Amino acid sequence: ATTTKKPIRAWIAFQLKTRYEGDQSTNKRVFDHLNTTNLQIRLNQQQFPVYEYKFDKSQTTGYVSTGTVTGANEILNYQRAYNALMGAAYKNRDSMDGSMITYEQWESIYPIYYFDMTVQPDELYKASKYAEIELKWTNQSAQNYYAWVIYESERVISMKGLNGAMALQM
Repeated sequence: ATTTKKPIRAWIAFQLKTRYEGDQSTNKRVFDHLNTTNLQIRLNQQQFPVYEYKFDKSQTTGYVSTGTVTGANEILNYQRAYNALMGAAYKNRDSMDGSMITYEQWESIYPIYYFDMTVQPDELYKASKYAEIELKWTNQSAQNYYAWVIYESERVISMKGLNGAMALQM
């Protein structure tokens, strides 16, 4: 990435190597949370989000599901990351358009972490004209796994007109 193609959004997911390399009996469209305890992304040494995602399963919220206390401590710990992913697809405003991942589905089979880097300070690219993305995480997996990173860049287009001709420059 360069200053004309600044990274503005990123999606991170983890997948066990055995799931990825499995045969037809393995569902490869599922990701694994691997008991991730913290996660952050850095763009040119600036951390996004300002407060990293931290997941502590030692706290119990006493979440009530189907009339019984399940002790589902994930509600408080994963809620911020879940809301970020739903916000990326505007699902916090409109749940009628497109697919909707429930909280339980997100936590168990689709733990995709979203990072919004659209608001960047001007001095972020003063030291370097390139964008360096660094991903930091901690999990409890003793197995081999893949970390999938997809990022979206901002593209800058300038239009110039001269003598009835229009030129686009990217």
